[in-house]
Amino acid sequence: MTSLAACLRPGDAASAERLLGAMLVAQQAAATRESAVEGAFAAAAAVVPLLAGGDRSALGTSPCGRWLVAIDARLTNRQTLAATLGVTSTSGRELVLGAFTRWGSEAPSRLSGNFAIIAWDRDAHRLHLIRDPLGQRPLFFRAVAGGYAAASMPAGLAAPFGDPLRPDPGRLCRLLNHRMELDDASHYAGILRVRPGEIVTLAGDAPPRARLYWRPDTDPDSRLTTRDCADAFAGLLPIAVADQVDRGRAVGAHLSAGLDSSAVTALAARATDARILAITAAPADGAPITAPRGRLVDESPLARLVTAGGRVDHHCIAGGDGFASLLDNAHAALAQPMPSPQNYGWVAASFDLLRAHDIAVVLIGQAGNFTFSRDGQPGLRELLRAGRWGGVLRRLLDPAQIGARLAQVQQRLASRGSEADRAARWTLARTIIDDPATPLAPPEHSLAILQGMDPGALLRSFFTRWGIDMRDPTADQRLVELALRIPTSALRSGSLDRAPARLSLGGIVPDAVRLNRRRGYQSSDWLDRMTRERSLIAQEVAALGRSAVAQDIIDVPRLRRLVEDWPTDMRYTPDVERVYRHVVPQAITIAGWARRVAGE
Repeated sequence: MTSLAACLRPGDAASAERLLGAMLVAQQAAATRESAVEGAFAAAAAVVPLLAGGDRSALGTSPCGRWLVAIDARLTNRQTLAATLGVTSTSGRELVLGAFTRWGSEAPSRLSGNFAIIAWDRDAHRLHLIRDPLGQRPLFFRAVAGGYAAASMPAGLAAPFGDPLRPDPGRLCRLLNHRMELDDASHYAGILRVRPGEIVTLAGDAPPRARLYWRPDTDPDSRLTTRDCADAFAGLLPIAVADQVDRGRAVGAHLSAGLDSSAVTALAARATDARILAITAAPADGAPITAPRGRLVDESPLARLVTAGGRVDHHCIAGGDGFASLLDNAHAALAQPMPSPQNYGWVAASFDLLRAHDIAVVLIGQAGNFTFSRDGQPGLRELLRAGRWGGVLRRLLDPAQIGARLAQVQQRLASRGSEADRAARWTLARTIIDDPATPLAPPEHSLAILQGMDPGALLRSFFTRWGIDMRDPTADQRLVELALRIPTSALRSGSLDRAPARLSLGGIVPDAVRLNRRRGYQSSDWLDRMTRERSLIAQEVAALGRSAVAQDIIDVPRLRRLVEDWPTDMRYTPDVERVYRHVVPQAITIAGWARRVAGE
């Protein structure tokens, strides 16, 4: 990865060089305070007027002289693109330049992979900001005196212009209300993001013009059978995994007992002769478990089957730190609030382990639930609302998931009431947003979630803090485009759910894992870990009570009451899970991040 910077405003070349250099250094310094990976970015070594990249190979000018580009890219269609362009070089920079020379601003639609691009059109005097369709690389911009500035990370758009980073309470409140963000707002006031699959065009002081260049077909292809889809996955997923593996270099993998991470790990072992270190989270030995009935509370035994008999080394991280002890660590490392607070301690520990083994790439399967292993079946809430009682009964009596389903029903019944009542139970946001979300058909819903994830800034933060490049083959553009065309009817074969994924993995993943239908429950000892950190949680709540920005975002008095009324029984109930696994940690991590950004 490399940092990008650009500024579109009047000024001389010398002052532009100094400004762009400061923008690159700011992006490095903001996230490497505790890091030993400063060499990952060659800061201001390649500064040129207008555009800058943290690596000389990131910058280039087209042969015709019209296009100047700065790229942060890992292209997966290099060979095909080189053949189309009639060139022998497969350098990302040369291919991007060739694409812009031939197709102009339509070039992004010809690229596949993880990329952020800043392209200056000398003839039209326009600056184009582009991100890959799934948002794997970040890019932000803001208005400045006389024009605009753009950078890979928000830190590059603050101090170099004499401004501090400031949290955006409105955006954070929407995050607390579980609203997908599909506009261009970022977590920072005054700083906008280029959305996944978007090209933003800037010209002088004119308003930005944005358009989505990637609009995949979401109409299901009714001709596709379960077998067709399984065969397509069997051909495509190995390619997607191989494209994310650096030949001859050791690679890590986050491995659970699920289909996606198991498939990625097993296929990575086939794609390289190098060592693979698979890491699995497990509850601490002897720790009390707080989880719904029927869930798989320790995924390590099944995960171990995936690694047996191959070149994959398996390591379990049992227990670990809770989120409260890592709030300062997360603020120093991340450019956004801590995601999945209950799992952050395990993720941080896995990165420390990977660094100790000199591994710089880790594979994940985070997007797989919406691509490779999508089940396409309506949830209990949808079935209940639609009055489809036969479907409700079949889901409840499914022997593989009966315990988990009963717990879900109990939780749904406890959440009866108006939309505002339900929203208030699930958030400590100061402002409750009770407008119902616009219903989407399953493919459009999956696409909205995939693009709403927008992991680019988080992945860059991990890379800058630990030197670990986290890559997700299940977010491969080709895989997404295939998954969005699969009809719901093809996702199930008899009693077999997620049928295309399960069938495609025959002979690749052990049947005990491939056919397992019990859902994992990561960090099943979460309440025990939180209870041991209760004093730290109370200290943070007290600090939030002294913070003006935190009080704009969350209901601090209500949070304080919940912490004072801490559960003494480690047994699972839906209310305990809702409040203490989700609502309380989310409020503390989001408001705590805002407090630290604001310097309060």
